[in-house]
Amino acid sequence: MHDVSRARALALRRGMERRLLFAGLARRRGGVALAVVAVAIGASVCSAMLHVSRDVDRKLTRELRALGPNVVITARAGGAWLDAGDAVGRLAALDVAAAPVLDAVANVHGQAVAVAGAD
Repeated sequence: MHDVSRARALALRRGMERRLLFAGLARRRGGVALAVVAVAIGASVCSAMLHVSRDVDRKLTRELRALGPNVVITARAGGAWLDAGDAVGRLAALDVAAAPVLDAVANVHGQAVAVAGAD
C-alpha cells in the first residue's frame, strides 16, 4: 500500500512539473522560439561543417589534378634557357615532383604555332 501511494505522489509531482514547464514556456513564446531557432541554426551549421570537412582532402586533390600543373618555372625574359635538370633537382629537394616541359612558338608557312615538348 505504501508503494502505491509513493508512485501516485510521484506521478502527481511529475504532472505538476510538466504543467509548470508548459505554463512558463507559454508565457515566454518569443524567447522560446528564438532559442529553438538558434539551436536549429547551430545544428545545421555543425552538420554542414562535418559534411564538408569529411572529405576535403580527397576533393582538393581531385580538383588540383584536374587543373594541371600548380607551379610554372620559366627563364627570365630574354635570358638563357632554363636548365631543366637543375630545376627538377631543386624541386626534388623540396619533395615536389616535376615534369619539365618546353614551350616554344614555331613558324609554319607564315603561321605562328605553339609547340610543347616533354621528356
